[in-house]
Amino acid sequence: MDDLKPDYAMDEITLKSYLPDSTNFDRVITESIELGFVDRVRGGYRLNFNADLAVRLLVIIHQAINKRATMNVTVGKPD
Repeated sequence: MDDLKPDYAMDEITLKSYLPDSTNFDRVITESIELGFVDRVRGGYRLNFNADLAVRLLVIIHQAINKRATMNVTVGKPD
């Protein structure tokens, strides 16, 4: 599994570019902050420890259910 990069802040314009045009960005980001997965920081938004843990647990569950599948999760600056 690739390392998550929770210390990397992503700006709002970049985040919006990853969502479909029909998605209400403000609602999604507000709900993510309220759920405790995203922090608003200087430079944009950043995943916090709760999000990092949740993604890792989902990967473990997925691998336990379907051992043949692999899942690579990378959050942060694209290379």
